[in-house]
Parts: sequence; C-alpha cells; structure tokens
Amino acid sequence: MALDTVDSDALGVLAVTEATSPTFGPDRLQPLEALGQSLVTVLEQSRRTGRGDEARRLRLALESGELVPWFQPVVQLADGRPHAVETVLRWQQPHLGVVGAAELARAVASSGLSLEVGRHTLHVALRAFADLRAGVDVPASLVLAVPVAPRHLVEPGLADEVLADLEAHRIAPACLALEIPEPAVFDNPSVARPELQRLRDAGVQIVLDDFGSGRAGHRPLLDLPVTALRLSSALVGRLSEEGAQTLVRTTVKRAEEAGVRVVAAGVNTAAQRDLLLSMGCAVGQGHLFGPPVAAASLPRVLGLPRPLAAGSHTVHLSQTLVTDGADVIAAALAAELTVAVLASPAHREALARELAARGVAPTYLVVASVSEIPAETVVWTDLAMSSWAAGDVTGAIALEDELSRLRADVHCGHTPDALQGCGTEHQVRRLIEQHADVAPEPVARPVSPDARSLIAGMVATGASHHSISAALNAANHPTPYGVRWHWKQVGRVLEEQAA
Repeated sequence: MALDTVDSDALGVLAVTEATSPTFGPDRLQPLEALGQSLVTVLEQSRRTGRGDEARRLRLALESGELVPWFQPVVQLADGRPHAVETVLRWQQPHLGVVGAAELARAVASSGLSLEVGRHTLHVALRAFADLRAGVDVPASLVLAVPVAPRHLVEPGLADEVLADLEAHRIAPACLALEIPEPAVFDNPSVARPELQRLRDAGVQIVLDDFGSGRAGHRPLLDLPVTALRLSSALVGRLSEEGAQTLVRTTVKRAEEAGVRVVAAGVNTAAQRDLLLSMGCAVGQGHLFGPPVAAASLPRVLGLPRPLAAGSHTVHLSQTLVTDGADVIAAALAAELTVAVLASPAHREALARELAARGVAPTYLVVASVSEIPAETVVWTDLAMSSWAAGDVTGAIALEDELSRLRADVHCGHTPDALQGCGTEHQVRRLIEQHADVAPEPVARPVSPDARSLIAGMVATGASHHSISAALNAANHPTPYGVRWHWKQVGRVLEEQAA
C-alpha cells in the first residue's frame, strides 16, 4: 500500500507479511487502510515539525540562487553520440558545498515547496540550456530533459508556463522533453492529460519516467501523449536476471508498436549497454557515459570545447607544490593577467613568502569562494588537495565540480597518492578518470606482513592512525594501491583484522 502526503509526495510503502497467503477481502483491507492512514498522520506530523525552518532555508536557497541545474548526458548506446542532457537539481551551499541529491529531495518533500522548486528547475534549466547554445555550436537535435514535480503536473496552466518559458529563452518546443511521474498523472487526469496533450501538440516531448519501478504499467502508452519512456535504473541494474530481460524486451516491443522511444537509466557497465542494444534499446544514460556535471562542464562532456582566452588556466596544487604555484602566478602577473588565490591562510602565507623571496609583489585577488573568482582568471588553489588529505572526499569533489564551472583550461597538480589515499572506490575512480594524466590506474595488492606487523605494534603503543601512516611511508611500505599511506587506509586494515 503506497503512502502519500497531501501534496502527493511519496512517504513510503506499507508492507504486511504473513506466513500464509491471505485473501484480501473488505474485512482484511479495512484495518490495513486504517493503519496506513494512521501512519500517514504520524509521518505528516513528524514531517511538519521542522517544516517551517526547512521551508525558510529552501526559500532562501531559491532566492539566492543556490539551487542550480546540473546535467547528465543521454547518449546513443551504439556510439556514445549525445542525444540529450537530463536536468538534475543540486543545492550548492556556499560553506558546505553541494548537498547530496537524497538530502535535497527530503528537504523539498518536508518543506512543502515542491511546486516552487519544480517551477524553478524548469526555468533555470532552460536558461542554462540557452546559455550553452549561445556559447558553443550545439547540435540542433540535442534535447533538454527536465523532470516535472507531481504537484506541478496537476496544476492548471502547466502548458502556458512551459510554452512561455520556451519562448522567453528562444528554445524550440521540440528541444524540450518533460519527464513525468506516472502516478501523478492519474491522481488528477482531468487536469494533467489536457495540459500534456497541449504541450505535445506544440512539439514538446513527453517522457514517462522511472518505468519498471513497480508503479507503472503499459497503460500510459495508450492513455497519455507519451513520446518516450525511461527504464528505471533499478530495472537496468537487474539485467543479469532473466525476468528483467524479459520485461525490457516486452517493453521495447510494445513501445515500438506505439511509436514510443525507450531510454535506459543507470547504464553503468559495458555489459548492460550491450544487452540493451541487443534488446532494441538505442538510447541511455549512466556513469558509463558520465555522471551529472555543472552546466559549465557540459561543453567538455559533450565534446564541444568552449573558446578560451589566451593564458587563462586554473591550477590545482598541493601544499608541497607552492614553489610551482609561485612560478605560475609570477608569470601570470608579469603578463598582466588577473590572478586569484583561493587557499587556506597558512598556504596563502607560504605563497606570499615564496613570491616575496623572488621580489614579486603579491598583486593578486584573495577570494573566499569559487563564486568570487572572475572569468578568464589564473587561479591558484590548494583546497581540493587539502580536502582529500583530510579525508573529506565529498568536499573535494564538490570543489572540483565548482571549479569546473570556470571558463578555464584546467591544469592539475594532483598526485596519485593524494587521489588514491582515501575515499570510496567510486570516488577514487572518478577523480582518477578526471585527472588521468597524473593518476595511474590503481592496482590492488595485499598489504605486506611487515606493514601489518608495524601497524599492530604501533596500535599496541596507542599511536594515532596519522602517526602510523607516517611511519609506514617513512619505511617505504606501499599501500594496497602501491602509493603512500593515508590514515584512512590504516583504519581499513585494522577493520579487516577485526573482522
């Protein structure tokens, strides 16, 4: 039994298990419905307890421009050519970095602002898409996909809003695909269907989202003006199972008969791509082709490099490379270019000392955040490296993504051990792929008995993980990846031993 809020936001599912299969007549369903309603009431009360604060925070984020569109490429599975870009909203907080997608979704659901956020998402996505088309030569066939909030879908006037926004940004309706959640359409069909039909008649594409998640059947292919459906990432993730393959084949066949295109989400491996192609699915998205990125990174991701000003570049440097940073900055200042420094106080002081020793006046900007960095600027920053060294992988990746928004040719000074020293396998692999020129592929290898003995001996004396990692490096013991030890890796070895 699905549990929904009064705003049509999903709260969860009530599931009942019994040793024997019961017959659900009215006498059995009535208590379950009463229980479900009680659960909704309790969850609503809990949800609304902090709703005022959450709503204020989210409204401030809307007003200050902290809710920004990111985009994931949707490609032709056969050759990887761009087909579309899907909008993914991100909450980019000034001091905390990018908030996780799940946390943002919870904030939207608990705040009661899903309609406002939905309208904002459509507007900022269209604006970013228009900026992209103005800055680079975008293929005319490239489509912008934008999710529609359930409340927005059942509000009268959706078609007027969308068509007016398209006209304001000078974007053809055929270049927009609206992703709709199937349950919301049937919650208020008398409103949703006419609005969607009007959009379809105008040329806007309509995509049935998250097909195969257990909520939607094939009925919408006949009852709605659908031009495409998107297979859920959960279904694609189970393609190794015969049942999932049968469902995908049946779906592709029925969609083809109805003149509907099928898009696969969550394509993360080459095996999944090949299976989908063999079953007739030609379009997909997933980490195999690239994760969501900030709008300024789209030209690079789509293979459409943005023209750069001569001499403009961004440099990421660790604290051990201050000398190299001073070389870059001194040369940029001598060429009368604008230079900005985004670094910790200690590293700013070290850089100033290095430049003073060379007789170079520190006539550069000192900025507190990426948002303060002017375009076409030479930037020196140590913060991403510092975050990695401190084990704050999420913060480092968030800063990397922020920096990628700059109109700059990125020169990376990361070292392999900094990339491989901490973080999950997925995070490490992402940074390695981004900086393949300096970071070799990690090769797993066992920890040597001597290294384990050193770890055990120092733990017995009460040494910290930082001290142990320093001792391992001093003794030239390689990590499981063949690079320098990080304190998090010491913790992992101890966890393995405890298990």
